[in-house]
Amino acid sequence: MDAGKRCATCQLIGKQHENKQHSGYNRNNTLNMEKYIAVTKENREFLIKTFRTTKMAVWRALTFAERGGDSPRARKIRHLAQQRGGILMIASPAMETMHDADNFMRQYFPNGVMLECDKNTGRVDIIKDGKSVKNYKNVMLDQLSAIQVEAQNL
Repeated sequence: MDAGKRCATCQLIGKQHENKQHSGYNRNNTLNMEKYIAVTKENREFLIKTFRTTKMAVWRALTFAERGGDSPRARKIRHLAQQRGGILMIASPAMETMHDADNFMRQYFPNGVMLECDKNTGRVDIIKDGKSVKNYKNVMLDQLSAIQVEAQNL
């Protein structure tokens, strides 16, 4: 990416952008699921006053930031935020799942992989670039989550 250009997806500029991924997966190829505590503006200001701290410190605590988000004070901020009505949220990349009239379930992952399940036979195919890379026969519902993880990690 050019030094002065800003990425339309993540808004980072130049060198900052090189390690940023847009697929929803982190460097270990596991699904990114960010957690944060949603609070009102009034509660955020209350937390700043109560803990005699900055907006940034409260933001780091509420977003579980790597730097400063796991300190004893950050845990206290999160605890009070939830006591005052803050809601723990999990943000993850959307995965579209379709259940068709032909008794197929198709699940589309951010990494371009599709999981196709035949609900009549129990056959599950992991499809990448239009080709079946792995298939399973007689899959039971309790086995599906492990197959989904495998599809996410391709």
